[in-house]
Amino acid sequence: MNQATLAGLLGLAPRSVTDAIDALERNGLVSRIEDEHDRRARIVALTPAGQQASVAARAVRLKVMNKIFGGLSDAERASLAAFLATISAHPRSGDNSYVD
Repeated sequence: MNQATLAGLLGLAPRSVTDAIDALERNGLVSRIEDEHDRRARIVALTPAGQQASVAARAVRLKVMNKIFGGLSDAERASLAAFLATISAHPRSGDNSYVD
């Protein structure tokens, strides 16, 4: 996908994504090619090494998530997911009354 779309999906500034992609490219995990439909845009793609790193990262993520949430029942997981979705949908900016 192009860098602008990636930035939007991640909720980050395009410049922040560019810096991250620069580092990933230096490490051989992604490549950038010109977008044939928009000469100003660049398409970011995982390299084979990036695909391997992604698979490894997903396995670690799954292991950690199971360690953290594995003791919850399906109903408890559903309740937690609903609670977190509510918090995410209704952030209260500037309310620091709960912070010591």
